[in-house]
Amino acid sequence: MESLALILIVLAVLGIPFLFYNKKIVFELDDRYYNMKNLNKAAAEYLRSKGKICEVIDTTTLLVDGKKYTLTERTINMKAPVQQVVLVKAK
Repeated sequence: MESLALILIVLAVLGIPFLFYNKKIVFELDDRYYNMKNLNKAAAEYLRSKGKICEVIDTTTLLVDGKKYTLTERTINMKAPVQQVVLVKAK
């Protein structure tokens, strides 16, 4: 039983860095955007307001703190539809 506990502890310690490894950034903006160019520009402005160094590369790519992210969006239906911006780390 002790060996099982030890194995679980080792796996938990080895797994902790994977929990903090950000592969994507998700946030919501106040306005809804139907055009990717405008969404990209608004996402860059939002990230700059949060203290990030952000640069627009093209309509679906942002450079955030020196790391390249691909921009997508998704709509979540709650009481009212909410548009989320999803930035996935590019390989």
